[in-house]
Amino acid sequence: MLVVAACAGTMFASVTINGLNYYFDETENTAEVVQSSSVSGDLVIPSSVTYNSVTYSVTSIGVQAFFDCSGLTSVTIPNSVTSIGDKAFSLVANIVYSGSATGSPWGARSINGYVDGYLVYSDETKTNLLACSSAATGDITIPNSVTSIGGWAFYRCSGLTSVTIPNSVTSIREYAFVGCSGLTSVTIPNSVTSIGEGAFAECTDLTFITIPNSVTSIGNYAFSGCSGLTSITIPNSVTSIGEWAFSGCTGLTSITIPNSVTSIGNYAFYFCKSLSSIYNYATSPQVIDSEVFGGEEFEQDGVKYGPVDQSLCKLYVPAQSVNLYKTANGWKEFKNIVPIQASEADVTEVQITPSVTTVDIAWPQVSGAASYELVIKDKDGNVICTLTFNAQGQLTALAFNAPARNNAPQQKQAAGFQFTVTGLEEGTAYDYTIVSKDENGTPLDTQNGSFTTADTPTAIDNTPFPSGEGRGEALKLLRNGQIYILRGEKVYTIDGRKVR
Repeated sequence: MLVVAACAGTMFASVTINGLNYYFDETENTAEVVQSSSVSGDLVIPSSVTYNSVTYSVTSIGVQAFFDCSGLTSVTIPNSVTSIGDKAFSLVANIVYSGSATGSPWGARSINGYVDGYLVYSDETKTNLLACSSAATGDITIPNSVTSIGGWAFYRCSGLTSVTIPNSVTSIREYAFVGCSGLTSVTIPNSVTSIGEGAFAECTDLTFITIPNSVTSIGNYAFSGCSGLTSITIPNSVTSIGEWAFSGCTGLTSITIPNSVTSIGNYAFYFCKSLSSIYNYATSPQVIDSEVFGGEEFEQDGVKYGPVDQSLCKLYVPAQSVNLYKTANGWKEFKNIVPIQASEADVTEVQITPSVTTVDIAWPQVSGAASYELVIKDKDGNVICTLTFNAQGQLTALAFNAPARNNAPQQKQAAGFQFTVTGLEEGTAYDYTIVSKDENGTPLDTQNGSFTTADTPTAIDNTPFPSGEGRGEALKLLRNGQIYILRGEKVYTIDGRKVR
């Protein structure tokens, strides 16, 4: 059956032959497979088609050609195809390539190098990654031939848990990882200069991400709806934060904005209800709309959304700029605008302050240092965590391996050479090493030492409680490194002061 559908007023026409739609280039005698949303079952794309007695070579699969064809079970792509458009196979869950399949949804056989495992590329050089099968699960390592991750490439790949991006990649395009709800970690290399619009939107399980100091712009909606994020440090290479960039990050408690940021888009931190501290290092307040930190209160699927509580959230700014922020639109609404203390960034020697399950580590800035590496080991030599900071003391890389702990380290002071490591064992001895390095990675200075975390007090029955509260049935609570005592539904500090 042959159906021709002309588009009135244009020179384009799509032709349907055996269930597939085509555009024809009469000059080159080539054909492109275009949107064919009703295709299902086993698909064989022909190497050529004949129309009006003219034979055309099928050389390309167009943008969204088989988008959301959930009934598609297998596909055979001929060697004549030299390009595959964006989102051509997005939302196609269980395709198996018909030749030499080894169990992965796309099969192992190369189609001119365009299809490899779960991944689809634009051509045989594998430089432009176009799509990933939505059936992909677990960890994905993108090959180092890739320079660009295409728009919508990993759209709703909810089975992915981690993605490693190689140093060859320079751009992550729009909505590249949107809806990857199972994604918990992403490694972004220093080669990436831009994070596109909506690139990680709705990655709800993403708990930690390091933005490298090569990135100059964060696109609109880039991390919108990433409710698992608790803190964000924006590197001092970034000059602009797009509209709605971190909107709906309901778990976000702390953000750090460097002096390099001159533009913050409308609604950038909309619905970030949990924000309790903002470190803004800009000496001149950015011109922002009052709705940057706004949002009407509502609840959906058990999640509460609302604006930043500007009466409680602390805004830390350079000491000389406090009065400027108190009169600047969008910033003056904060009731707690306080100076960043010089002492926080002007440490003269390594300072270690351990608690029960945490340790605060502050270290001096070293002249000529381009980076700092902090390593903590237990007494058996096992590495607990390795943290890397840039020349300004901002976290750029993290590896955390503490046994039997699920929480990641949390940063206390984002740009002041001070860090709080959480998730340590109580009453345990650790060693630490801090190495400062120049731009070539050559060590300039090394500081070594040790510390021991505190034990949880056991004499809870000796805690002074109000009359009538009773003794003997108390339970211990550990929260943010602090010790609390639970009696019934009431919570007390270790010295008997009532919390609630």
